[in-house]
Amino acid sequence: MKKLAIFLFVLTLIAGLVALPNSFLNENIEFAKAVVVTDLTAAEKIGKPFVINGGDAIIKLENDSFNTLLQDYEAKAIVFYLTEDEFENLSKQLKLQSISKIEVEGMEVEYSYTPLYFKSYINNGKKINAEIVRKNNEVIVGLPTIAIGY
Repeated sequence: MKKLAIFLFVLTLIAGLVALPNSFLNENIEFAKAVVVTDLTAAEKIGKPFVINGGDAIIKLENDSFNTLLQDYEAKAIVFYLTEDEFENLSKQLKLQSISKIEVEGMEVEYSYTPLYFKSYINNGKKINAEIVRKNNEVIVGLPTIAIGY
C-alpha cells in the first residue's frame, strides 16, 4: 500500500511538472500581433504560412489559434507585439519580475522572469525567461527571449 501511495504521489508530481510549461496558456492573453519560433518540422505540420530563419520557422499567430498551436507544438520562442495597456495586462498575468534594465540605441530593454513559463536561461546568476523592449510606442515581449530581433 505504501508503494502504491508513493507511486501515485510521484505520478502526480510528474504530471504537475509536465503541465507547468503550458500553465500560462490558461490565461486569456490579448495581443494584436505575435509570432512563434519553432522548428521546420513542426511548422510544416502546423500548416500555416511561415518564414524560414536558419533551421527555424517563424509563424504569425492570431489570438484564436494561439493556445491550440502552443499546446500541440513546442515553441522555441514566443514574441508578442503589444500596446502599453496590453503589456500591463500580460505582465500581471505572467507575474513578471524585473531582473535588470538597460538602454540600447534609444530603446529600453528589460530582462524579467515569470514562474509560469518553463524555459529560461541564467544571466549573472539569475533566471531570465522574458525579454521586454519598448520601441516606437510598442512593447515587444519575448519568451524566453526576442529570438527574431527588434
